[in-house]
This record gives sequence, C-alpha cells and structure tokens, in this order.
Amino acid sequence: MSEKILSISIAAYNVESVIKKCLDSLCKCKYIDKLDIIVVNDGSSDKTVDLVTSYVQKFPNIITLIDKENGGHGSTINSSLKVARGKYYKVLDGDDWVNPDALDQLLIYLEHSDVDLVINPYNEVYNNRTNLINVNRNLKSNTLYTIDDLSEFDYMPMHSISVKLAQYKKINQSISEHSFYVDTEFVYFVLSVVESVIFLDDVVYQYRLDQPTQSVSWNGIYKHIEDYIGILKRLFKLYNDTYYTNSYRQNLLFKLLSSRYKLLFYWYSNFTNTDKDYLLIDIDKDLRKKYPQLLKSINLGIYGILRISYQFGLLFIRLLRRL
Repeated sequence: MSEKILSISIAAYNVESVIKKCLDSLCKCKYIDKLDIIVVNDGSSDKTVDLVTSYVQKFPNIITLIDKENGGHGSTINSSLKVARGKYYKVLDGDDWVNPDALDQLLIYLEHSDVDLVINPYNEVYNNRTNLINVNRNLKSNTLYTIDDLSEFDYMPMHSISVKLAQYKKINQSISEHSFYVDTEFVYFVLSVVESVIFLDDVVYQYRLDQPTQSVSWNGIYKHIEDYIGILKRLFKLYNDTYYTNSYRQNLLFKLLSSRYKLLFYWYSNFTNTDKDYLLIDIDKDLRKKYPQLLKSINLGIYGILRISYQFGLLFIRLLRRL
C-alpha cells in the first residue's frame, strides 16, 4: 500500500445531489493511491451513505466512510482526525470539489515537502461566474516563509489550507461541535502551531457559493449568529489565557481575532431584522469587561459609534449602508 500523503476530510450532510461530483473529482486524480479520503456522514437522512458506500467498495484502501449522528461540521473534523493517516491534512465540504490536475500537482509537492503549512489559491464558484481567490498577498509563490513573515495577514481561508497532520495535532484542541463557522477555529488552531509556510500556484479547491441554504448566505448568517458569537468567545478566552513565546505569532492571532470580531459588526450592520441585536450588545459588553486591554486594542472604525449608544448606533450604521 502506498504511503498516504494527504488526508482529505469531507463533511457530508444530506449531500446526495452533489457528493458524486465531489468524489468523482478526487477519483480522477492520477495519484489517487496517495490520498486518504475520509467521508464523515453527519447524520444524513437522504441517500448520502448509500452513494458514498458505493465509492468505498470501489476504492477500499483510499476512501473511508464514518457514519455517525449529527454533530455539525466541527464534529466531522474531530472524527476524521482520529483516523487520518496522511502526512498532510485538508478539509473539503461535501458540496464542493477539487480540480484533479491541480490536486495531483499538490500531491507531488507534499510528498517531498517538510513545510508545516501549504497554501493554494482557490475558486469561488457562483451560479453565473467564478472568482479566483489568491491568498498570498505580497508574498511570493514557491518561497519558504516562517510564521514571522505573515504580519500582513489577518485571516487565511480554510479552503486554501493543507497542514502537516503531526504539527496540527500539537494544538491538542477539538473543534466545537453542533456549531456553524468552525472554520475560524480551524484556521486559528493551524496558525497557533505551524512554523513554516509556502504558497503554491495550483488552484485546487472549488468552493460552491450562491446557495440559499448555506450558512454564509445572509439568511444563514442571521439564523446561526449565536454560533459565530460562541466561537469568538472561545477564541478570545484561548488567546487571553495563552502565554506566547513568539510575538509575531501573538500578533498574527490577534489580527485574526480582530478581523473576525469586526466581521461580526459588519454582519450586524447589514441585518434588517433587529430581534438579535441584544446578542451583539451582550458580547461586546462581556468581552470589554473580561478583556479590557485586548478589546481596547481592536480598532472598530465606524462601528465604534455603537458604544456611544448601541441602539441608535446600529440604526445609524444601517441607514448608512442603505445610502
């Protein structure tokens, strides 16, 4: 049996209509024998399990099915990490897919690499267009960097990440279960432990968007905003309770937290429903009380006016959005 170079964790929940495209894209890889594909069925009520089982039968040494009760995206990552056997680890949603040629190039690189974190651009695929997302900013491709060189970053999309499995496991933290937006936790944990990073040019991940039921739609964001707030609270506490020996890493994680916190205010400025405004007010008051210096260091920009009067501040910002 070939050495497994890349474990791919696939979260599958009621994806019978799209999981075939996802798995077919992986099965078209020339170096499929180097893949460790772990499909985690998260309590689907459709035919997802039957479809995945047919692929397991065709590729028994490559595709593994974990069938479990529903626990959310985080639970699928936690489950796959227990059985992952690849040198590197990547997360893929069951309604997304990969470019097989680009994945082959990534596998060739990973097999001979010792870098902790490998970053690839990815495509955002909408119903009527595709957007290429480059994440290297001002850094060069195929150049080895350290965590100290990422000072310009405030986030790194999960879709772009392949992380060395042994390095990631050093964080010794589980992803939150029964929660949306756990990609923020995953990225935070990755950046907490990696030392070296490289940016490649191959566009591997194909990220499906424009679906009304997605958690990243405006309706989805409003519906699940409590989950995002819970993730933020957990990460603020983790950041505050951690002793950092590397000031560059500390600054990087602070910028990540800061950007995700400002994103919460941006989302609220676009909500038309005001029923959950109290949640924003509660978390802002709570974090300012628990971590006053940390919150003081976050520049909210225009959103800072909310703290003069939360109710009228939200009204003012929403009016500005509509002008």
